[in-house]
Amino acid sequence: MSWMGHFQVNVDENEIYDQHNYICNGESVFETDKVFSSREELLDWVRKTGFSLGYVIVIKTSKSNESVTLQCDRSGISVSKKKSTKNTGSKKCGCPFELVFSSREELLDWVRKTGFSLGYVIVIKTSKSNESVTLQCDRSGISVKEAYAHNLEQLTEIMADSPGVIPYLNKTWLIRHKELFVVAWTKRYMHFGNHTTSRVESQHAKLKLYLDSSQSDLERVVSYIHEVVKSQFTGIKASIQESRMVIRHRYDMPHFQNLNRFVSLYALDIIFYEFQKCEDVEIYENCGCQLRTSYGLPCSHEQAMYLYQGQPIPLDAVDTFWRKLDFSPCISLDDDLDCNAELEELDAEFKKQSRAGKKSFLRKMKEIATPSKTSVGDPTTQKTTRGCPSCKKKPILSRLYKHKNRLDLPAHQFQNHLNLFPKMFHAFIDRVRDVKPDGNCGFRAVAVGLRLHEDEWPTIRYRLLQELEMHRQQYVTMFGIDGCDRVQNRLDFFNIDEPAPIDNWMSMPEIGILIASHFNLILHTITNSGSQTYLPLRSSPPPWYQHTFISLGFVNNGHYVNILLKEGYPVPTVTQHWFYFKSECATAWITPYMERINNYTQLLNLNRTFQNVNIN
Repeated sequence: MSWMGHFQVNVDENEIYDQHNYICNGESVFETDKVFSSREELLDWVRKTGFSLGYVIVIKTSKSNESVTLQCDRSGISVSKKKSTKNTGSKKCGCPFELVFSSREELLDWVRKTGFSLGYVIVIKTSKSNESVTLQCDRSGISVKEAYAHNLEQLTEIMADSPGVIPYLNKTWLIRHKELFVVAWTKRYMHFGNHTTSRVESQHAKLKLYLDSSQSDLERVVSYIHEVVKSQFTGIKASIQESRMVIRHRYDMPHFQNLNRFVSLYALDIIFYEFQKCEDVEIYENCGCQLRTSYGLPCSHEQAMYLYQGQPIPLDAVDTFWRKLDFSPCISLDDDLDCNAELEELDAEFKKQSRAGKKSFLRKMKEIATPSKTSVGDPTTQKTTRGCPSCKKKPILSRLYKHKNRLDLPAHQFQNHLNLFPKMFHAFIDRVRDVKPDGNCGFRAVAVGLRLHEDEWPTIRYRLLQELEMHRQQYVTMFGIDGCDRVQNRLDFFNIDEPAPIDNWMSMPEIGILIASHFNLILHTITNSGSQTYLPLRSSPPPWYQHTFISLGFVNNGHYVNILLKEGYPVPTVTQHWFYFKSECATAWITPYMERINNYTQLLNLNRTFQNVNIN
């Protein structure tokens, strides 16, 4: 005995739209030539196929060894036995999907007979405004998602002459309301796998398992809450101990040697799953870095780079969230500085002083702690009252520009420096902002890149001096003692009333390295004589979408301007200092930009001109 089946729809297509406001996809996943040896095998296949779509297929009617009729569990209309004004709700929506199988006695198997091929399987709710679009997609055999992608591509092509439209849509809707797009949000933000909104409900469910009743007094509820928290604490503690003591067999390889016993086993499972994708070239090329973005873990192409370099995954490549294997309180990285040692030295010095010295000591400390309450004021000066007032003109700023060691640049505003930059960047330059040419132009351009006013250039100089002083030993290794002294002298200028001397101008690459490391950003210098990229030396990179960029253009052999580049621009080669002196945790800074750096190198080779020289 064999069986054959066909689709059957008991509700007219127009009635589906008008009465229930539901639409159905015309593509049937139940089209198959598979032969089933038993009724149970047939039912199992149909149920699994429906479950893969997110729906449950149930038996409507059945006659033994003759026929069986299947339907969606949402078919029919719920009718309440009791009349009530309260809306109780129901999952039944009148789904018209129906699948009928009948027997054939000449064969001993079950088959689906090819027949009516319009299978209403996937049911989604829609509005009246979308009916025409969905009906058109339904009759043409394409899905609504495919139509949306096609229409979006067409809109982008139509608006090619108006480049501000698509960015406006992205900025107005996708960025401002990104929390509403749950799928996109979970793929672009650091959530460590916690992207559900039912955590409170899950805790309520665990508590109900302990209570066994919906009626309990407060004392009993509190005691059971304590038991729930205690059991969770025990489970977390056991998991932490296992991560600190156990090395699983599949992780006992050089690639994971820096992570074993220092990273959660759950994180290692995720990393290992991504590690298995490294051999797949197609997945490697289309990585997307979602694991790095959402989980703070090395993605497949990042691990492939470590394998290519012959080095294990560094511990700093894993976010600190997965490396915390204890219950000690967290300390913010921004609060890692304290003055306990200095206070102890001050206390020891205070005890050595005489009584008068202690009073002087306390007065100075009060001046530091509460400068507004100090009694120290400006010294009084005796005014000269003899003779008539001087009629001599005071020197004006324009006269100081003619000093032999001062910068003599015109005061006109920036007009067009586009031809002063390499041609490969012309299509990507969105805006160029000129700054005052007073010898501090480089620091002014950096201030503009940090969204400060250009007059805050003394702040930039001061913070770079702090960077040089705090990490002097590292910079002595890079530049030498004399080089560090020269950089310090260049930065040590804070006179706002006159231009900076030539010896205090910004110089590359030394100051570029300081800027990238101190402000934790990516710095580009764009010039026809050779562009460079500067990366931070000591810090672990944040997610790629949080990277900060500053681009400086060097023009007229002595002036810096701030450049705003569009997305996708070729990234200039990274300075060699970074490769030699970077810390291990900073290695991943370059990872997202390898392809664009290679693109810059190729464009640079294409634009080079060669001249034949006859040696004879």
